[in-house]
Amino acid sequence: MPLILGDRVDYVVLEYIDDMQLIFLVRHILKLIGIENYQTYRGVKGLIQTFISTKGFNIQDVYYLVDRINQFLVERNIHRCRVYQVKMFQKSIIL
Repeated sequence: MPLILGDRVDYVVLEYIDDMQLIFLVRHILKLIGIENYQTYRGVKGLIQTFISTKGFNIQDVYYLVDRINQFLVERNIHRCRVYQVKMFQKSIIL
């Protein structure tokens, strides 16, 4: 499934190492923002990926969402999370 079609983005991906607290913080942040449509997957070596569905959002809304998530993570001094946004992971923000 493509991440970007025209000026629409299908998903934002949060990637982080699970320390048994960060996964709950990410879920809490998504709840505070009002995001309910997401899936979390546990990979090898404790790597966690959370895919947030952004179908129906335009690119500006997706950037705003990513900025809000980053703001919450920075406020909580979280530096172990990578947020992937549009264009097939070409641009990422590393906290």
